[in-house]
Amino acid sequence: MLNLVWAYAWRPGLMLPAVDRALYLYVLRALLPVPLVFAASIPVAFLVPRIAMYLWLLIIPAGIIVRRAFHGPAPAPRGSPGEEA
Repeated sequence: MLNLVWAYAWRPGLMLPAVDRALYLYVLRALLPVPLVFAASIPVAFLVPRIAMYLWLLIIPAGIIVRRAFHGPAPAPRGSPGEEA
């Protein structure tokens, strides 16, 4: 759900001008593991509910994998301190 809110907020006028496309995509990708792991746990919950609960622990390594696969350090927002004009 947070992914949908973030995507909706990307519309013109809803975010600060300092949030450029690189930062928007960084956050959007960083939010992906939670809904993906949760969605994968739903069918498992019908078969073995206890396993589905432990499947949620995959959110932690999934977040690390996504972070390493899609981006390095977070991009600094435009106009942030320390950025040269």
